[in-house]
Amino acid sequence: MTLTAVALNDASSELVRERTQHLWFWCGLLTLAGSVAGLAGVQYLIPASFDNPPGVSHAGLLYFRPVNATELTVVSLTTFAWTFRLLLAAAWIGYGTMLVASYRSTTDLGRFTIPVVGAAAIAVAVLFPPSLSSDIYAYAGWGRMLVMHGWSPYAHTLASLAETNDPAGLLAPVAATSTHGPVWIALVSATVALLSGAGLWWQILALKVLAALALVAAAVGAREVARSYDAERSNLTALAIGLNPLFLIEGPGSGHNDVLMIALMLAGIAFCQKERPRAGYLLVGLSIGIKFVTAAIVPWLILEQIRGHRRQAWLAPVVLAVGLSLAPTLIGYLAFSAQTNPLTGITTVFARQIAADKPSAPISAAIERNPSTPSRRGALPRVGLLLAVYAALTLMVWRSGVPGRYLSCWALFSLTLVVIGAPVPFAWYMIWPFSAAVLRWDKHARVVTATCVVLSVFLLAQYTWLYTR
Repeated sequence: MTLTAVALNDASSELVRERTQHLWFWCGLLTLAGSVAGLAGVQYLIPASFDNPPGVSHAGLLYFRPVNATELTVVSLTTFAWTFRLLLAAAWIGYGTMLVASYRSTTDLGRFTIPVVGAAAIAVAVLFPPSLSSDIYAYAGWGRMLVMHGWSPYAHTLASLAETNDPAGLLAPVAATSTHGPVWIALVSATVALLSGAGLWWQILALKVLAALALVAAAVGAREVARSYDAERSNLTALAIGLNPLFLIEGPGSGHNDVLMIALMLAGIAFCQKERPRAGYLLVGLSIGIKFVTAAIVPWLILEQIRGHRRQAWLAPVVLAVGLSLAPTLIGYLAFSAQTNPLTGITTVFARQIAADKPSAPISAAIERNPSTPSRRGALPRVGLLLAVYAALTLMVWRSGVPGRYLSCWALFSLTLVVIGAPVPFAWYMIWPFSAAVLRWDKHARVVTATCVVLSVFLLAQYTWLYTR
């Protein structure tokens, strides 16, 4: 065989391989899209007697859908659970197939990546009912509490709001003050104020659309960060976040604010990488003002910024970073003046989760039926272990010469928070580590990503487990 024939044969084999991976990519994408659409549809068939460990929101489903419950509840518990499981499995298989095919051949959606993510996110926001959690009604409740009653969400509970017959309070009557930061309270209050005349349904839909837009922003931010490490696969990173079943279900599907928190964090990291630290730290500060968890990445961003500089030049960037990162939260809490006690809600919910009678019981029910503050035993060992892990990872960030290693450390620390730190590891917590795991595609990052997939599948599968009181 001549050299020309060998070259033609190699080129032909490469073309066949590329076409095969391209076909697998589209099979995975279509399987994922169809499965997520199916998951949205099957939620409307939840039997009235179905319940799961995280706590299904039957009332939230009934309030959101436009038809009467009796018109759609036509399947048995077993049929619903297995349909849910099969669709969930198909979604993850499609997602994995899409990512593997894209990684092996650099096949992606090109300039259509973000539009496709946006279309999918908006579709899920409109079609997927808030049936898996009542948290979005709690968000709206905090906004209604402030806008309609003049109450501080840090001084009053949703259970008190329910006593006024407010529908948001009735759907999420949690006997604890707000567990979220002032930036989020400001956002939900603005949403309620803008739609005060439209009613709760439109406020819920607006918060779901906000989560959809946050998912698009997270995909864009992740792509910008990924370009610093592997520009060829930056669109793969955008797809890994924007079309992730976990992000779609828990973001625009259930309306959790974790996607917005992560979107702001990723945007902040992207600005820091572009040597615009002021904007970067301010965006991370807004993220912290939603949930405190992203504060853990600030010291590592500072270490990345001052690496290679003389010690005499460290003070200014450190002060600037800390100030901008804390400013949104501190200013936000000051707006609530003396009524603000930001840690009350967090410590109350944390302690009640630890003290729940049954680990498998819906924790929302445990909080609602137990208004007294239980013992906080069990918190100290968790905190001690988390601090030890954080210290070890900080040392790794400082000593590592690998670009972007702090992102993998953030993913690992987030995983530790979910597995060890959280008394009840809800599925949407996995958004935290997943968002950083797919920013790089080296061997270490792929292992962390695979771990995130396994844990996400396990935690999402809890929605299909029948809980018997």
